[in-house]
Amino acid sequence: MADENSDTPEPPSGTGDGIKPILHGLRQRLATPRARAGLFFGLGAITAVALVLLLSLEGPGLSERHLPSRHAKADQVAVVAAARAEAKGPQRIFHWTARDGSFLRANVNAETYKQYADEQQQRINVAKTRLTGETDAWVRGRLRPVLSGIEARVTDYGDWMYNWWTAWILLSQAFGWTWQGILDGEILDLPNIVHVRLTEEIRGQYDGVVLRLEILEPQMQALVDRAVAGVQREILQICGPMEDARQNFVRGHARDIEQNIPGTGWVGLARDDAAATTLAPTCGAFDAADEAKLTAVLLEDRPMSNLDAGVDEVIVRLSRPFATKLISFMVLPVVTTAIAGGIAVPFVGLPAGALAGLLAGGAVSAMVIGFSASAAVDWLLTRADEALSRKTFEADLRTAVKRAADKFEARVVRTMGQYVEHQYQQLARTAYGGKP
Repeated sequence: MADENSDTPEPPSGTGDGIKPILHGLRQRLATPRARAGLFFGLGAITAVALVLLLSLEGPGLSERHLPSRHAKADQVAVVAAARAEAKGPQRIFHWTARDGSFLRANVNAETYKQYADEQQQRINVAKTRLTGETDAWVRGRLRPVLSGIEARVTDYGDWMYNWWTAWILLSQAFGWTWQGILDGEILDLPNIVHVRLTEEIRGQYDGVVLRLEILEPQMQALVDRAVAGVQREILQICGPMEDARQNFVRGHARDIEQNIPGTGWVGLARDDAAATTLAPTCGAFDAADEAKLTAVLLEDRPMSNLDAGVDEVIVRLSRPFATKLISFMVLPVVTTAIAGGIAVPFVGLPAGALAGLLAGGAVSAMVIGFSASAAVDWLLTRADEALSRKTFEADLRTAVKRAADKFEARVVRTMGQYVEHQYQQLARTAYGGKP
């Protein structure tokens, strides 16, 4: 065999022998373990990603994977029935807290108490019905524009989905997730891992483009704060007259007043003890913990973010450019070798350096042409797909978003209604003088 650096031409050979130098060069390049490992890894990675994407399309539905449930939790403020004063024969035991913080009780006539309690209940029912309706209308009026803005941003999501670069970006991420899964030894779980990561990526894009949680959550916080402030103003307006009625009832009808002294129990007091019949104010003592939880309850599982968001459609569209790129990676080396071999046949008598340059140029040209053709076909398919299916896709997603928005609106209204109910129950428990 002649020296590779020699200028002495090789003996003439037949057409069938023209490919031998090329094959010999390839064998030399693949002689080292590192070169063979690189070749096997490249082919293995391409095959693995292909299998992962194909299996992910046939895998279990999204709800069967380790993702948040689509079902919202039961977020309701507990409504406790107001406890009326204990019965004691023809008497009732009425409890209250004095201004100095002491706990007291007294006997009151049952008939007189019933009349007082019924009047208080009637006052509460009228105010609660009015406030519930006003809060419902106020919340719907402020919330609907926010939700309509979300529906309008579906078009922006369509722009991302049908963008030519989207599939390339997701494809490169799929390669990275596949490689990481191989390094982590999770080869058997690769289809599920890649599908879940793809789903998270697509849903994250949906949240960022359509929901825009960085805007939605502050808007919801402001809406809830204003709604709560409105409820509290209304509660204060009815609380004052109810507190006056309770004060007058105790002073006019309480008999046998007793004070609860720690370590001793109930001890009788003088009837004319003015301090005992001066009740502690209760108006304005709202439950701050309940108020702080309202927004967290409403946005606890990020409602409206658990839609399908076109996940399956995006993955299917991802498989199309993947197929064209897979063909490029797998077929182009073969085509390049054949073209390079055909070009090299007439020049087998050239020096080794010139022949190598010729082969390299032919290979690069073939790869550029192949990849350009694959990208052009992919771009044309993307545009055709957009023309045929984008309108339907956006209409379906917009319908799903509107349905979720309606459910979310009902959820906000229901939760605020429960908050109103809870506040009036607090008033009733205080007004009725039930046992603490």
